[in-house]
Amino acid sequence: AICVCIENEFHEIGILCVKITLEHLGWKVIYPGSDLPLKSLSDLIMKIKPDLVCLSVKGNYKKNKVSEIIELSVKNKIMIVNGGNPDLKSVKGIVYCASIGDLIYELKNNFK
Repeated sequence: AICVCIENEFHEIGILCVKITLEHLGWKVIYPGSDLPLKSLSDLIMKIKPDLVCLSVKGNYKKNKVSEIIELSVKNKIMIVNGGNPDLKSVKGIVYCASIGDLIYELKNNFK
């Protein structure tokens, strides 16, 4: 899995909790930090080909800014999760998790 705060995002606490939870569940997690440019994230996704990408997208981030990552993830059958911005829960290709419990539920249903 990749857990990341995308560019212009510095809200690390939530995504670090996700990282710790995933590691506790046995996942290998890459955490490149906060404020990662979308191009760098795209390159990392193509290089690593993870099963899961967890994004920290808080605030009023424009949906089209993450559309490239969503398209790349859908094309490569990578589950993409966001828990920071409820506005993104209506975006096709993103699984919105309001809590760690929601994340665990989604993982159990998608990775058996």
